Amino acid sequence: MKRVRAFSILVGCTLLWASQALHAAPCTQAPSSFDDVAVNDIFCTDVQWLKNRGVTLGCTPATDYCPFDVVTRASMALFMKRLAEAILPEPMMVTGGISDQTIGLPPPPPGSQFCLVTIPDSPNVHPRAFSIRGRVSITGAPAGDLSITVGSNVGGGLVQELHQIDIKTAAGVESHIPILFVHKPAPGPGARSYRLSLHSIAPIHVPIAKCELLIEARSITGLLPPL
Repeated sequence: MKRVRAFSILVGCTLLWASQALHAAPCTQAPSSFDDVAVNDIFCTDVQWLKNRGVTLGCTPATDYCPFDVVTRASMALFMKRLAEAILPEPMMVTGGISDQTIGLPPPPPGSQFCLVTIPDSPNVHPRAFSIRGRVSITGAPAGDLSITVGSNVGGGLVQELHQIDIKTAAGVESHIPILFVHKPAPGPGARSYRLSLHSIAPIHVPIAKCELLIEARSITGLLPPL
């Protein structure tokens, strides 16, 4: 009995922190997802947050939450794993490069695209923000103007340019270009990919370009459900 009570207190504190930190919408703004949770219940907002992110799937029947049932260790394991998948960052890092490429106007040829990162689809399609960090190093390029573009597409669709960095290369000088920005796309199904590409108004030969790219996906809240 003491173990169940201690676990209930721990889970209650965790869910209260999570809902406050991520600003879950009050249940009064929409009907509750479960028949046995009233919109004026003190825990309704937290239950709604869990349901929106697939942490809880209901009990029997699935239209009920069973808020006063005892939590078994098996259920605890399921809840904690789903919770971690819903709110923890999903870091993905990749390194790559190109060599002996003549760079011209966009759209860039496949040979000038590198550091491709593909992030699996979010099963619950909750809003996510993508933090993109990395660096591009260019060696041996002649003096000229280059642009580094971060592009993204969903489910193999058309690549959309999201971020561009313009640089001037100096002959015989190695260039190191940092990349840092946040992308907040509209939620939707399909694996999302990010990639780097080089292009230039006047054709320029790039002997070696290396990149490293780190993508972190974080759950966020916004004006659209799930809140």
